Amino acid sequence: MGKDPDAHDPHNSPKTGNVSAVECLRIEGGDPRSMMDTVPVEAPIAVIINGRQELDVAISPCDLEDFIVGHLVCEGRVTDPGEISKLDVGDGWIEVEFGERVNESLSREVIFSACFGSKKGRKATLEKISSDLRLTPGQIARGIALTTDSQTHRETGGVHSCAVMKPGEGGTVGLVTLREDIGRHNALDKAVGGALTAGEDITRCFLVTTGRASSEMVAKCYGARIPVICSRGATTTL
Repeated sequence: MGKDPDAHDPHNSPKTGNVSAVECLRIEGGDPRSMMDTVPVEAPIAVIINGRQELDVAISPCDLEDFIVGHLVCEGRVTDPGEISKLDVGDGWIEVEFGERVNESLSREVIFSACFGSKKGRKATLEKISSDLRLTPGQIARGIALTTDSQTHRETGGVHSCAVMKPGEGGTVGLVTLREDIGRHNALDKAVGGALTAGEDITRCFLVTTGRASSEMVAKCYGARIPVICSRGATTTL
């Protein structure tokens, strides 16, 4: 039997460790009872960039190497993983070193209304991404179905999923990377970082997210040169 081109590849999927069992009190029909429930893990991570702590991130503590690679690319700090000279992950911290670029990142030029606060600066003038990528409605639907088929979300109801995919022959889609996180921005960074680390040309891919396509999510995809974004959630005017 041939391999299903739309099937999950375990190497492309999120690592385990994003959930934890906790004791809770459930009240149903006015009657309380003790039970164990599964919740997403949220961990504080300090990000040290070129010797300086720049970020404190609340994150699902898996795929952290993918996260920092994708974050730096999406923020315009590097263009590919090969520019990173050092990447270490420890207990509660990430340290990364690379040659600083002259251009500022897009996220520092656009005013964002993100769930974690706002970044203010001058308005950026953006150029269109040149791409001949074409998708059928069926490929988009299959991409969304693969991205939203999350065991972690079914168990916890508390994570976002994000996937980088590429169209295949006969209306199929190929799953490049699928990552999950408590934050939609983190999940996007992880998915992009995983695809780049695997050597994928993401300018020939499309991205699917369970989060809304707000300005900062689109800016991240622009920074990574991803031509098409598919979101299960809403978009915004910006």
